[in-house]
Amino acid sequence: MFIKTLGRYDVMHKNTYDAQLNNIFIKYANINFEAMPELKNKHFFSSDIGLSARDLVVILKATIDIFKIKNYEEFVVGGEFSTFNKILEFILNQNIVFDYLFISSHKPV
Repeated sequence: MFIKTLGRYDVMHKNTYDAQLNNIFIKYANINFEAMPELKNKHFFSSDIGLSARDLVVILKATIDIFKIKNYEEFVVGGEFSTFNKILEFILNQNIVFDYLFISSHKPV
């Protein structure tokens, strides 16, 4: 997956989205990826993380609702909803394109 680079704006959003996604995992799975960043690329079903399928469904629902994600089916069915960083990258791709289109359509007066 490719993240479009829009400059300083996308870095600010990456940090915000990273924190929001981390809060979802803290709330629903009691996992703090900020405290254990080495786990961000580990598969959720690996012995290092050990999420249950039920936990993953709850996290998926919360992620969709909080980030207003559309067209997530292919991402999930394709097995990409499997690590913290893959989810974050998907969120950034979805939201940066939307934010860019929104900002570029609202020209300053």
